[in-house]
Amino acid sequence: MRKILIVNPGSENKSGTLQIAKKLKLDIYVVLPAGEIDKCKWAKKYVKASKIIEVDTESSDEYVAKVLIFQSKNKIKFDGVVTFVEESILQASLVASSLDLPFIRPEAVMRGSYNKLAMRLRLKENKIEKLYFNWFRSFDELKKIVKGITYPVVIKPFNGNHSFGVVKIDNPKDLLELRSKYNKACKEIKQKLSQRFYDNQLFLLEEFVEGKLISVDGYVQGGSVKPIGIIEYELSEPPFLLPIENYIPPMDDQIIKQSAKIKRKVVEIIKALGFDNCLFHCEMKVGSKGAYVIEVGARCPGGPLSKGYERAYGVDLVKATYDIALGKKVVINEKKKKKYVAQKAVFPKRDIKVTEINTGQLLKYSFVKDYIQLSEAPLLTDKYGSFLPPLVYYCIEADSKIELKGFKEKIDKLKLYDYHIRTRDKIRPTKLGRFFFLLIDLIKFPMRVRIKFVLADKFSFF
Repeated sequence: MRKILIVNPGSENKSGTLQIAKKLKLDIYVVLPAGEIDKCKWAKKYVKASKIIEVDTESSDEYVAKVLIFQSKNKIKFDGVVTFVEESILQASLVASSLDLPFIRPEAVMRGSYNKLAMRLRLKENKIEKLYFNWFRSFDELKKIVKGITYPVVIKPFNGNHSFGVVKIDNPKDLLELRSKYNKACKEIKQKLSQRFYDNQLFLLEEFVEGKLISVDGYVQGGSVKPIGIIEYELSEPPFLLPIENYIPPMDDQIIKQSAKIKRKVVEIIKALGFDNCLFHCEMKVGSKGAYVIEVGARCPGGPLSKGYERAYGVDLVKATYDIALGKKVVINEKKKKKYVAQKAVFPKRDIKVTEINTGQLLKYSFVKDYIQLSEAPLLTDKYGSFLPPLVYYCIEADSKIELKGFKEKIDKLKLYDYHIRTRDKIRPTKLGRFFFLLIDLIKFPMRVRIKFVLADKFSFF
């Protein structure tokens, strides 16, 4: 039985990766950050306690040392190393390199999504991208670099994931909007990416591209790049831009028309970044002027996307990940199956109390697949921030594009949850107070903008 080492199995939504490893009759070992023990309790269903290696979360050297010591003490030899978690790709790469096993090399990892600045610089050097980008560490630096910019931009942490801290700024010349969006990004990074956050966080600023978000997924083995398919995404409302629904294959005619050209560009990107012996997940924006890179991960697509590829094309990307790690040639029959798939997470509105979740009614439709209820009522939602708790996830499967549209129309008519507007204890200004703030608005004095901004979250009438 071949021994596979999984570096950080991630949260329970990645349990399918271990299930497939079991089906492939692999002997599973896991490297687990000590701080993630509680989060990864689910993995113990598939892995014996004696095969879990705990390491220091912060130290890449610790990853390598602990694995080498474990292998030596137990007189075993690992046959492959994998990870399905973006933030653990570098550690997995270092471990694989130390064991001389197939995996993307550390220097290539640092040119992908793990370091978006290095990725942008490499693509610029190879004349693949012409979009404007810059970097900054503070609000003062941000103010300087946006001078002269009149078009919308996006700011993002240089090494983040899951779109946390990614914020659109419509008018960079508006200092009030600039400060507000910057503060929102910093707050979310501290909340969601705390293990990698530090003072003077390095951000990227990039020109915002109008168009549809897509990802091109595939693998590269022995230097040969093989794009497999394209996913089209629907995004949440600005300023936070989060994928909330996707289609495999794409539904948008413009994406379909450009698909061959897009795949050729992705091959250029993967080769320029030096990716090899890994899967890739390349996110792009597609508009009338073409396709532009957002980020490129050296991994299997996350969440339910791999399952979506299996439903749409009969392609098992998780198995391909294991095959590459074990030095087996990946064989994919791209014409095996053709379905049209829509995958959606249902999110509630902001600043409400969800009183009842009615999504069980989805089960009466045979075309609804992979139904999972993710939250329980009653549920309070926040007024700000990009994170909203998903209520339910489901997939729609159809035999044609037209049929998929019809199925979606049926589901969109359903009332999937009940709610009422959330009440809060707020400071209620007196009539005199209202007059005072109205007076501030009327006075043409620079400080009025700052005063309004500071107090806007405390008084309901703004």
